[in-house]
Amino acid sequence: MTEDGDQPFSDLERYVADLWSQTLKTEVTAPGDDFFAIGGHSLQVLACLVEIQERYPDTTIQDFFAYPTVAEFAARLAELGTEAPAAPAAEPAAPTATAPAPHPVRSTGPAAADGGEVLLTGATGFLGAHLLAALLREPGRRVTCVVRGNAEAPAGDRLARVVEYYVPDVLPALRDRVRIVEG
Repeated sequence: MTEDGDQPFSDLERYVADLWSQTLKTEVTAPGDDFFAIGGHSLQVLACLVEIQERYPDTTIQDFFAYPTVAEFAARLAELGTEAPAAPAAEPAAPTATAPAPHPVRSTGPAAADGGEVLLTGATGFLGAHLLAALLREPGRRVTCVVRGNAEAPAGDRLARVVEYYVPDVLPALRDRVRIVEG
């Protein structure tokens, strides 16, 4: 216990508390602090999710609602398993016949067996760009985006600029896994 009676943070709780403090622009002081009670909302969930998925790629948006306190969320991250490596190895080991798949496919609906295809509108906004990024981080997922375009700013160029600005790590996936419908 600390001098003021609060439980101290574990290392994982400290990681969560620091991220929430940075995102919410308020001090997270106890393991029992609730993301939504201290001012969090859905757009801030998305901002946190993008950061957390760099270390814990299996984290979902639903985890924020199911595990809203620092302690619960940290326990969920521990349950999801080890952090993703900070950087890829210089030369990945060759897969063997007995090695498990590096990323198991998660079912997110009836079309998820082969990755599925999703229709997304609003991809050129903040939320839409982050939703597109989350979808493209799922193995095999294909996305059709409806994007406005004109002679000065073709739809594909508009989407590429927004993705490059908000979520540049998924920019390479645009060519192969995103179909743009001008509309």
